[in-house]
Amino acid sequence: TQNEISPVTVTDFKLDTYVSISSYDNTDESVLKDALALCDKYEDIFSMYKEGSELWRINENETTEVSPELGYVLDRALYWSSRSDKNFQISVGKVSELWDFNSEQHNIPDEASIEAAAFEYEPDRAERTNFDFFIKLDNGSHISFEVKYTESEFGGVKQEKSDSGKYERKWHEIYSSRVRNHPVLKHDMEDFYGNYQINRNILYASRNDQTVFLTPRANDSKGIAGGRAYIDRLGCSRIVNVYWEDLAANILDEASCCPKLKKYFEAFNTKYIAVLSKQ
Repeated sequence: TQNEISPVTVTDFKLDTYVSISSYDNTDESVLKDALALCDKYEDIFSMYKEGSELWRINENETTEVSPELGYVLDRALYWSSRSDKNFQISVGKVSELWDFNSEQHNIPDEASIEAAAFEYEPDRAERTNFDFFIKLDNGSHISFEVKYTESEFGGVKQEKSDSGKYERKWHEIYSSRVRNHPVLKHDMEDFYGNYQINRNILYASRNDQTVFLTPRANDSKGIAGGRAYIDRLGCSRIVNVYWEDLAANILDEASCCPKLKKYFEAFNTKYIAVLSKQ
């Protein structure tokens, strides 16, 4: 009819989907194209997948500079994480992204992604550090896990009467040069040993590795809570605290598309996670 208005429409593939913007009040097409261009602007800031984006460069430790836009989003994310008692968690992405639950195939990682995995992995027999769980990816990077369940603290220095100079010797022979060249740890001997087990695990992570400290939220003993606070203060996106409860809930939610996997994690959650709040 004569009263019908034909919209002005622009369409393009943006943000990994098709985006269409229409105007019914004779807006100039250039205005709509400018609006569409905002998708590119925000993708260049917020995308964790686009190589070279601001968030990608921060996750890759290529920059420490944060724009006002990204700073605001991170501030709000941390605020809601705190308000939700960390049920909203922004630090579990690296733990779950290998499973790629958002893809059509819903694949569990195969050998093309995970080159090797081991429990109680020992990267340096002379130093005797071991990771509770260790994943080696085919791109050469690693994901290491320090797992706590009912322990009251992270491991610390245990002086031996028969060898009182043991830790000072290890500092000079093993740790000091590693700490000096580490991208995150810039400690002296006293600071390093103040959070010994945590720092020792981080020390073996290179710039592209991920170090995960997995603890129950229900375990709020002073030693565990203090360790978590120390890890948070490091302010590194590749060194993260993850709660058992959050990880289990996240996997259960994501695994809804895979009945066998969901059934397994439901049983795991009942046996090992749900009981934590009852202790």
